[in-house]
Amino acid sequence: MPDPARNESFEPASHSPVQLLDGVTRVRRARGQTLLVSPDGSSAIRIGDVGEKLLALLRRGTTVDVLAAFLQRQHPFARDISVKLDRFLAELDRVGLLAPCQRPAERARSGVKQYALFNPDRLAKQLAEWWAWIPRSQSHALVVVLIVTAAIGLVAVWLGDHQRLNPVGLVRRFEPIGLAVFVFMIVPLHELSHAVACRAAGAPVTAAGIMLHSFVIPGPYVDTTQAYRVAERWRRFWIPATGPLVDLLASGTAAWVVVLTNGNGLVGRGALYVLLLSGLFVYLDTNPLTPSDGSHMLEALLDDELARASALSGRRAALSTRPAINTYRLVCVVHFLVAVLIVGWLVV
Repeated sequence: MPDPARNESFEPASHSPVQLLDGVTRVRRARGQTLLVSPDGSSAIRIGDVGEKLLALLRRGTTVDVLAAFLQRQHPFARDISVKLDRFLAELDRVGLLAPCQRPAERARSGVKQYALFNPDRLAKQLAEWWAWIPRSQSHALVVVLIVTAAIGLVAVWLGDHQRLNPVGLVRRFEPIGLAVFVFMIVPLHELSHAVACRAAGAPVTAAGIMLHSFVIPGPYVDTTQAYRVAERWRRFWIPATGPLVDLLASGTAAWVVVLTNGNGLVGRGALYVLLLSGLFVYLDTNPLTPSDGSHMLEALLDDELARASALSGRRAALSTRPAINTYRLVCVVHFLVAVLIVGWLVV
């Protein structure tokens, strides 16, 4: 995604060459928007009709003077061409689509090292085909039933003894079997769900493996960067959304085990630990402040890959609308307040 820390004072000289990176893809969205996507799919930007007119020149290489003259011929009465052109080129440079510049993959993954171990695309495609056999209305109903069932289980545990849901229990009630179930069963299912949803939306999965955050903290990943090919925003939304959904269903399933065992015995204590850990990750994975499933979900709904960078930056990205920025910031505030309320209920 775009790097807000990138130098935003891009002001090319009028005679300097300006050219798009080789491999930049033009993608048309279902609602009519046009995206320019980096060669590896890691960053994208929305452009308007005027920007589309400049693509032919930008692909073969040109200068700012030539672009300005072209626009002046197209819009002879416009008086702000140079200002808007500089802004447009600055946005292209900010997300790394102009050459020469640092490649988007290098910028986006600074501090992150990925080790691809295998490609789950074939398995994800097969599972997506099986899911497609279920009529859409029935598959939607099944998802709703599972969510409601999980919610009822969580409410039942809350009514029984809400202090058991205190996140402090992750330390005080550590259970190796619960941690093992989470790490070796729920986490892989979480990542596999992203791959299946990506395939179900019609985009390929390119890799899966281990990611080191800050070159130290390990975590699994599935590469679904080709999701930009999906035109319909709800299909793009479900690609990141399936991960937190798996966490929620795991937490609900564990809650029912806690209800049936009263949280006693090895199984009951392990289930309680899974409940707490999965519930915590539902919140962390939906956090829109970080580059997470939550931010990708919200950007998909807003149809704006710059929404997070724009909302969290002091300088608004020129191609993000004010409503999109305000909506993103509002969701960030609501997400934080929900955590405050939950912690307050648990402490009381």
